[in-house]
Amino acid sequence: MLFVKPKGIKTLVGFSSGGGFALRFAGSGRQAMFDNYLLLSPFISQDSPTSGNNSGGWVSVGVPRLVGIGIVKQLGINNFNDLAVMGFALNKTEHVTLTYSYNYDLAMNFRPLTHYQDNIAAVTRPMAVLVGEDDELFYPEAFAPLFAADAQNSSADHVPSTQLISVTIIPKLGHIDMILTPEALKAALEAVEQF
Repeated sequence: MLFVKPKGIKTLVGFSSGGGFALRFAGSGRQAMFDNYLLLSPFISQDSPTSGNNSGGWVSVGVPRLVGIGIVKQLGINNFNDLAVMGFALNKTEHVTLTYSYNYDLAMNFRPLTHYQDNIAAVTRPMAVLVGEDDELFYPEAFAPLFAADAQNSSADHVPSTQLISVTIIPKLGHIDMILTPEALKAALEAVEQF
């Protein structure tokens, strides 16, 4: 197996549920693999104060199936983990490869831990969180207080997240705009340059 060690500063970037995964990684024992982290409109949790009502119509969650698979998984039965539990509001197309749904395993692992506060509290690398002012899925104003809450829970040997994590709201941008517009790209590059 070939391992590549890129030169220079390494940043893990994640958008939406990918941002949630980046947070999970940033709060894990592997966090030193990257120098810093950039989260673009990250999904934190359905129970987080950042989550809006009905996910802005972007995603439909099969809650009964999700709960049922979770219960049988605790009994050691993994036969249903490949069943879809989330569906995204995308038009099917032949010309573009898109992810139309997440199965149970992907939905549970492509996000922070259930106790997302533990992920935030464990962050020891610089992190920037960018979210659009007009995000249809999340409450942008809820991100800064969520990440700042760790300052009260930090131990003496842990740098409070308020010193490590910056939260910026980008004016006039919606959820998908965070990966499609020049304004968002410019903000993302500026955030990485400031690490």
